[in-house]
Parts: sequence; C-alpha cells; structure tokens
Amino acid sequence: FAYTRRVATNADVFSLGIVIMEILTGKRPTATMNSGNQETSTLKDWVDGALSGGTTGVSDVIDEYLVHHGWSKLENRKVTMLLQLASSCCSQIPDQRPDINAVVSSLLKCRGAVATPKV
Repeated sequence: FAYTRRVATNADVFSLGIVIMEILTGKRPTATMNSGNQETSTLKDWVDGALSGGTTGVSDVIDEYLVHHGWSKLENRKVTMLLQLASSCCSQIPDQRPDINAVVSSLLKCRGAVATPKV
C-alpha cells in the first residue's frame, strides 16, 4: 500500500512478512542493521543475508529475548522456514509474492501440521 496506494491482498501478504521478521528478529523494519562489515538498509536485506548463511546466519538474527527465554537450537529449522516465507512475502514485485493460501499452507507445514482440504 505504501508504494502503490492501492489496497490489495499482495499488500497484506507483504505486511505479514514484515511482521514475521519483526517478531523473530526484534528489529523494526525501518531500523538500520549491520551485517558483518557492511550496513544493510532494510530488515528484509538483513534477513536475506542471514538466510544465505544457513542456520548459522539465522541464529545471528534471532531476537536475544527469544534466545534467552526458551529458544532452542532445535527450532532453527522452523525459524529458517518462517524467515524464508517472510522474505518471499516481501518481494518487491507483488506478483512474485505468494498468495495468502500458500502462506497459510507454509505456516501449517512449519508448525508440523498438514492441512487437508475440506470437500
């Protein structure tokens, strides 16, 4: 919405991706993040950089509060899946974002549940 000034489902998907990243990283989407020796300008860029580093990189971006209050290294796979989903939701090209049904399906897979379609 902020870029196109039109209300659309793609904008909702984008917003969901940002919220997922905010929750898992504890960072605001407008904050400037440091990634190694370089400064990234957006939360999505920072998360994408962590994702390219595998689960080790993902561990580096998780909110310290989560780490100290019940975070388990066993959750890395799920968090990686969530961050990958969030990143895809935040594609700059709206047509490349997943639709909301695909997002829900991915969330259920991440949780370990298998969604069965109702007939």
